[in-house]
Amino acid sequence: MEGIRFKNDAINMFDELVELRRSLHRIPEVGFKEYNTSKFIQRYLKDELNIPFKAGLAGGTGIVAMIEGGQPGPTIAVRTDMDGLPIGEQTDLPYSSINPGYMHACGHDGHMAIVLGTAKLLNRYKSQLKGNVKFIFQPAEELSLGAKKMIDDGVLEDPTVDAIFGFHIWPEFEKNKIGIKDGVIMSSGDKFDIEVVGKGSHGAEPYKGIDPVVVSAEIISAIQTIVSREVDILRNAAVVSVGVLNGGTAFNVIPERINMSGTIRTTDEEIQRRIPQSIERIAKGVSEAHNAKFMFEHTNLFPLTVNDEYIAKTSYRILKKSLGASRVEWLQYPGMASEDFSQYLELVPGMYFFVGAKEEEGPLDLHSPDYDFDESVLCIGVEALSTLVYSFLQKGLVMKE
Repeated sequence: MEGIRFKNDAINMFDELVELRRSLHRIPEVGFKEYNTSKFIQRYLKDELNIPFKAGLAGGTGIVAMIEGGQPGPTIAVRTDMDGLPIGEQTDLPYSSINPGYMHACGHDGHMAIVLGTAKLLNRYKSQLKGNVKFIFQPAEELSLGAKKMIDDGVLEDPTVDAIFGFHIWPEFEKNKIGIKDGVIMSSGDKFDIEVVGKGSHGAEPYKGIDPVVVSAEIISAIQTIVSREVDILRNAAVVSVGVLNGGTAFNVIPERINMSGTIRTTDEEIQRRIPQSIERIAKGVSEAHNAKFMFEHTNLFPLTVNDEYIAKTSYRILKKSLGASRVEWLQYPGMASEDFSQYLELVPGMYFFVGAKEEEGPLDLHSPDYDFDESVLCIGVEALSTLVYSFLQKGLVMKE
């Protein structure tokens, strides 16, 4: 391979990557409150790497750092998310969360370690870089708000970012492999809220009221037919799930109102537009049939995560040659999770990829209180990310010929 082979570099820094990951794992913080996480990253950038950075972005915790290469050229950005989740950890690991009720249950601790490791390696070879590398440490990915705030604060400007890379440690993909795909790689993510308003009554006299519990139950059942009856699932995937249902105060009282919230995921923009309309139509029809009232609200949280075809295919060729064909896989289908990295990709060509972390006994679920991953995957993450950035800059691959 032309250029530098980063495999040995990444392996040699394994202990440091583990310590970085575990230090960050101990201090999970939720979106826009990643204060100690941000301070940790700033100290590492300053004291260990001597890389200049700007902090206090996106409401206070976001950071952007930059390596200026020894030769002029384009600017490539690398992004990591920083936030944890409001989940009580149940792993019993010696480096478990010290913040009760909070946990890095999505692997963002590993993402930060990989990006810091990549920054260390690329900084070592900065005199050879034909361009710049920006490192975006973004808060509040789980809230779907962090990317937009970082963009609004100018992380894609001064200098202008020409290409961007993001990634996720993925427990459903084979361990120590890199998964790449062009086009849609992750679904859109929408939220819907429905309030059903009936008329409260005694549970023994339901005929005196209008029961919003019954109405809500019918709405929930009916909207499950949208995907099976209104979406061509041979061409596009879609999911409608209700995750929150609230209402009532006593077992023998029919409440006045019920509130529900749910998520919509799809791999097609037109279906993303149509499904909320279908949910509202069904909620309206069922409510009116029972003389109940309803209120509907739809929020688009995540656009489709769409990889640039040229960057994805070029990255696949680079990593097959560098990492070996057995460690890189071209994915056939997108995942149904969503990512606010999609908002960067709407403005800058780039690629989001997966770092496989599946265990033999089966995947551990993201966002679960017992989530963990094999830390060996940190090395292939650093190797792949460093190789991509270095190769795109050195070979002048950022812009299509």
